[in-house]
Amino acid sequence: MTHIADDDRRTSPVRIVHVEDLPGYRYAFQMLIKDAGPEYELVGDADRPETALDLVRSTEPDVVVIDLRFPNSTACWQDLVTKLIEQFPDIGILVHSEWDESEMKRRVYEAHVHAFVSKGSEPAQLLDAIRDVARGRRAGERPPPPVPRQQQLTQRETEVARLAAHGKDNAEIAKELGIEVRTVESHLYNAREKLDMKSREMDAWYRQTHPDEF
Repeated sequence: MTHIADDDRRTSPVRIVHVEDLPGYRYAFQMLIKDAGPEYELVGDADRPETALDLVRSTEPDVVVIDLRFPNSTACWQDLVTKLIEQFPDIGILVHSEWDESEMKRRVYEAHVHAFVSKGSEPAQLLDAIRDVARGRRAGERPPPPVPRQQQLTQRETEVARLAAHGKDNAEIAKELGIEVRTVESHLYNAREKLDMKSREMDAWYRQTHPDEF
């Protein structure tokens, strides 16, 4: 990650891209950065992951601040984080969300996000975390020690999740494993319930935890 030296912070503001679907939160964030002074600069904002990558490419920020929920988007936050890490490895990623349960924080840090700050936190905490991430430090609210997700699934649930992550549909999975389609659906449902994930989230989680398969 590119570090911003302490001596340079007055002349080199932290450049920020904000990815948030709600206009009210985008406006509040704009005002926060504007009032924070010359140490911070908002260089762009996006309302969905699909437009965020082009914005990041054109503005070259130091930190991307993202929400976790995009109900009007076909992409989930994991898709965006994965692409940011792949395409822009020197940029810091900070999650700013009201979805601040411990399990979600674990999931965020497992995705190699650099910081998590809940929307209920004080503005100063968010600004400090943005500055720390820009300087190459881990920041924000840390989750409790994680319980390995793989241990939560049965062997069959893991097999089904693996094949789904590889892009196979339920009928293809059933044929490969020699089981009924309804059994596949049951295993996928049970796996999602145990992991507290939607289909796309579970696929992204499996790819992130088994990179050697992809």
